[in-house]
Amino acid sequence: YGDVYLAEEDTVRITEADIQPIAGEPWDLNARFVLQADEERELTVFAVLYDGEQRVAEDQQTVRTAPGATEVCFHTPVDAPRLWYPNGHGAASLYRLRVWWTAVDNSEESREYLVGFRTLSYCR
Repeated sequence: YGDVYLAEEDTVRITEADIQPIAGEPWDLNARFVLQADEERELTVFAVLYDGEQRVAEDQQTVRTAPGATEVCFHTPVDAPRLWYPNGHGAASLYRLRVWWTAVDNSEESREYLVGFRTLSYCR
């Protein structure tokens, strides 16, 4: 048998997500993601909001990661989203937010999140 060597690939992982739809005309989808990297890399990060298979909103940015955590924030306008209603009060319309990064070497990682747009009011 010959020698066996294990090589560790440098990796970037999406470790945190904070997604907040903000009501307005248009709505604003504020999304914050934390990328955990082993080394400095240049990445293109994409965020696409889907209603079924239809793209509703999208954004991208190029970031340079450092070893450790790098924060990426998107503020993407969404025109007239279908609202989410609680059980028994209407349709529970959910959108799918896909976030992924790609690097020059064609490595990538993606995550998907369900997002609902809603308003709350308090009446006395």
